[in-house]
Amino acid sequence: MNALFGLAAAPKAANVAVNATNNALGAFTRPFGQFFQSAVEEGDSSASAASEAAAHEAASLEQRISRQLQELLTSLGAEADEEAAIRFDEVTGEINVDGHHSSPAIEAALRSDSQLMSDLQRLAKLQSEFDPSVSATDWELQARVSESGGAQLRWR
Repeated sequence: MNALFGLAAAPKAANVAVNATNNALGAFTRPFGQFFQSAVEEGDSSASAASEAAAHEAASLEQRISRQLQELLTSLGAEADEEAAIRFDEVTGEINVDGHHSSPAIEAALRSDSQLMSDLQRLAKLQSEFDPSVSATDWELQARVSESGGAQLRWR
C-alpha cells in the first residue's frame, strides 16, 4: 500500500518541485518592486504577518527611493536610460558610485542626505530577507533614470 501511495504521490511531488524551481528562477528576472509583491502573494497561506508587513514596507521604500534617486540623478544632469551603480561597503562605511559622469557629485549628495542613506540601508536589509543573493551590509544597487518619474532599481 505504501508503494502505491508513493507512486501516486510522485507526480505531485515532481510538479511541486518544478513549480518551486520556476518560482525561484522567476524571482531573479522580475523587476525589483514585483519581487516583494509576489513574495506576499505566493506565500499567502504560510506567510507570517511580519513577512507580509516587511514586504509592504520594502515596496513602499522602493517607490520612495526610486523617486528620490530619479530626482537626484536628473538634477545632476542624468538623462533617460543613464544609470549609476551605488555600492555600500560596511567595512569602510563608504558609499561609492560608479558608471556615471557625475559620480563624485552623486556620492556627495548621498552622503549629505542621512534619511536617504538610512532608507537605502533599510531597503537593503529587507531585500536580503527575500533575496539571499543580496547582502544587507555590502550591497550594490543599479539605478537607471527612466521617463516614468522614478528610477528603475536593480540589486546586484
